[in-house]
Amino acid sequence: MVYTSPSKVSRIVDRQRQGQSHNEIAKSIGIHRTTVFWILKWFKKSGNNYHINPKTGHPYKMEIRECQIAAQMLSRVEAANAAEVQKKAFPDVSTCLIHRRLKE
Repeated sequence: MVYTSPSKVSRIVDRQRQGQSHNEIAKSIGIHRTTVFWILKWFKKSGNNYHINPKTGHPYKMEIRECQIAAQMLSRVEAANAAEVQKKAFPDVSTCLIHRRLKE
């Protein structure tokens, strides 16, 4: 299933409330009927046009704010490289990770 904008979701929900079938909605909006089915199912569950499933996977060890702090340390010459940043501020994070996140 492809991304469907919140405005399109609201149109789908409105047409379903008017009594149109999934096939009629799909043809009028230009998406597949199974997409209509899943959108209506998720809307019924969440009640929100802006519903986005939570992201899967392991969370980052360094958040964006921590990356900004590391970059500030380097720009203010508080640290010369990622190894010094790791020793001074982030002892539980590897230097490779700090270097990679700063590169991003």
